[in-house]
Order: sequence, then C-alpha cells, then structure tokens
Amino acid sequence: MKGAVAHVDPVAAHEPEQLRASTWRLLAHLLTDAPSQDLLDRLAASIEPSGGERPIDRAWAALHEAASTHDARQWQREYGALFIGLGEGELSPYASWYITGRVMDRPLANLRGALAMLGIERDPDGGEPEDHAAAVCETLALLAEDPDMSIEGQREFFRAHVQAWLPKFFRDLERAEAANAYRSVAALGSAFVALDEQYLSMLA
Repeated sequence: MKGAVAHVDPVAAHEPEQLRASTWRLLAHLLTDAPSQDLLDRLAASIEPSGGERPIDRAWAALHEAASTHDARQWQREYGALFIGLGEGELSPYASWYITGRVMDRPLANLRGALAMLGIERDPDGGEPEDHAAAVCETLALLAEDPDMSIEGQREFFRAHVQAWLPKFFRDLERAEAANAYRSVAALGSAFVALDEQYLSMLA
C-alpha cells in the first residue's frame, strides 16, 4: 500500500465499505484543525440523527447539534485552547505522551517503523509527528479503505498503536475545561474507537 498522512475531504458518501474510513477521516480532520463554517454547514445538513440509544447514535446526534449551533469562530477558539494555548494547550494529543509521559518517545519510533512497513509516508508538509491523534486517525482510514490490507493486519495495528492510548485521549477531551463543541468530537471518537475495536475482534 502506498499512502500519505494528509488532508482528504472528510465528507464522503457513506457507502458500507467506506463507512469506517470516512468516520476515521472525519475525526482526523476535526483534530487537525478547527472545522470551517462550510464543513460545519455540511455536517449539519448531512448528519441525520437516528434517535437511537447506542453510544454511536448519541455521538452522531451530538456532532449534528454542535455543528448546527456553534459557529466556526467558537470551534476555532476551543481548538486553540485545547491544543495550542499559550505555549501549549490543555491536552497533549500524542501517543508518546499518553504512553510514556514524554513526547517524541519510543511509541513514535515504533509507529514510524510500522508505517514504513505498510508503505505509508508522512505528509512532508505536515507539522505534527505521526503519533498525533489526527495522524493516527488518518492512518486508520487508509488501512480501512485499502483492499490489500487484511482484517488481521488492521487488528494488529489497532492493538499495537491505538488501543493503549486513543480511548483515554478522547475521554480527556470530553472532560477538558475548554471543550464545549469539541465534546461532540470526543463522544464520536470514544464511541467509534469502541465500535471499531469490537468490529475487528468479531472478525478474528
């Protein structure tokens, strides 16, 4: 597989075989930067809350509500406070930090080795390392949509580079003081990580 951790339009047709990839890519986009007003308008128009009680149903409904009621300026203020701030934001969205308490540590080196074996290249214009939450979500999108990538390979990557930290990151995002609209992103991330883990395990 040849790929790159780069920006891709996150609003795509939700054909069954693309559902996982498009959801991971949407999360990647929302964690890379605050959404534009155009994207918020498209999310508000395209997400149809089902009224279901599953965590994933409630998460989509929450994202629809947040996209409909918070404008791009609010999302941008939250993103800055959460991830940029004065010197640093409220959260550190890196696997290395969550696993070892330090950035640019061994989890990043391990991830880079796995990406090299998969043929996935880092976007040369990207400013963040590969273990940033957005980059990991984009990688999961690439793996999900690659016809040559087996479920076993996806499950192995998930267990090695996602399972130990991404759920905690989304929980921290949901509890963050600066989060309001971004709580909907945290809810979607938490619900979808659990759903995708269950999916990959069922096909073992």
